[in-house]
Amino acid sequence: MINESNVERFSGFVDCYDKFRPVPPKIIVENIIQYIGRKPEIVADLGCGTGLSTFIWSEYAHEVIGIEPNQDMINKAKGKCNKENVIFNLGYGNDTKLESDKVDVVTFSSSFQWMEPESTIKEVSRILVEGGIMAIYNHDQPPTIDWVVEKTYKELFHEIYAILDCNHENKCKLWTIGEYLDTMRKSNNFRFIREFVVHSKLKMGAKEFIGFAESQGAFQKIIKENIPEINEKIRGFKEIVMERLGEKKVDCTFGYRVRIGIK
Repeated sequence: MINESNVERFSGFVDCYDKFRPVPPKIIVENIIQYIGRKPEIVADLGCGTGLSTFIWSEYAHEVIGIEPNQDMINKAKGKCNKENVIFNLGYGNDTKLESDKVDVVTFSSSFQWMEPESTIKEVSRILVEGGIMAIYNHDQPPTIDWVVEKTYKELFHEIYAILDCNHENKCKLWTIGEYLDTMRKSNNFRFIREFVVHSKLKMGAKEFIGFAESQGAFQKIIKENIPEINEKIRGFKEIVMERLGEKKVDCTFGYRVRIGIK
């Protein structure tokens, strides 16, 4: 089951996405390797986007394969790639075209919610080796930075999602982490499932924070609708961010929730 609307949601803003989305912290990689107990032969990053979550594995695994269904995203990833052990293929989470029982680690970095759980987990179970790890991780948003800025961000996206949810032409479908975990448990393909939490610290200013907002698929979808009311709210959001943060860059924190399953 492939929802092409989910795939097209990420077309047309690849440079913004690549510039302003955060790179997952390496502590996620290190924890996964500690569980597997060795250097992975093959890591597959499903829904890899522009490779932000793929390249971090290059020094930890013998071979890293990024799988992405969106042509814009995969072209950007390939254009950036200068690692001999990293490749990118066009494909889907439930149709990777990878060999069975060959992959040591399968990762989803803020991508699982766009993929139908049952068929995707069936595919992951097929390509994983015995003892291999499926890892789902996503960051909270927005990052901690300034309470007024965060409040304004949440209010804006509440409005955006309310409009998109009421738009019957919006055919995108998202799934929850609960649906994924339930499917993993019911599949009986995973001997151990758990969740842990890590964080990443970086510096952001007004430009970076606004860019992060603009890198969201929902934001890009809504500006294409050209709705006067939401356009005004977007302008207000940017004004508040500029007023609060200005030209300075301040410390901010992204919290990451990591769920793993061991086959």
